[in-house]
Amino acid sequence: MDWEIKRSPERIRFEESLKNRTLGEEVGEVGEVGEFKTEVKSEKDEGSYIVRDEVVDDGHETKMKSAYSKKDGSYIGDPETAKMLDEKGIAPEKSAKDHNVASIGFSSKDGKWYGWSHRAIYGFKVGSKCEKGDCGYKPKKGEWTAKTSKDAKQMAIDFADGVS
Repeated sequence: MDWEIKRSPERIRFEESLKNRTLGEEVGEVGEVGEFKTEVKSEKDEGSYIVRDEVVDDGHETKMKSAYSKKDGSYIGDPETAKMLDEKGIAPEKSAKDHNVASIGFSSKDGKWYGWSHRAIYGFKVGSKCEKGDCGYKPKKGEWTAKTSKDAKQMAIDFADGVS
């Protein structure tokens, strides 16, 4: 499945700074995101995700629409990305507790775990194989087959790490 999102330089810098984000900001609250000051202007519940109008200030103000997972508060990306994931039945979440960006999710429509970045997305299920040359291949782990849903989730995590 090919998937690419066009991102502005401002959005790229904002996304890269998200590793320092404090989650739980509310409308009207001003917070720090790395070197940026952010202010949430409005928020709209879209079912499985929330879209926020934010003003990001790093010396000049940039208005942005960003989507966040209702499951764990993680940053999904722009609203178009969140909508695409939602239409595929994918519930975005963080791949690790110390992350702030959603890069994996389970699809209730096809029963697969998906891993992604802005470059690509791919789904894994029981029976999926990871082979040398695959984006999620880890030499330390070697080639392997997902025997459980937990294994498929790990393949999605490895893929997201490898493609980012």
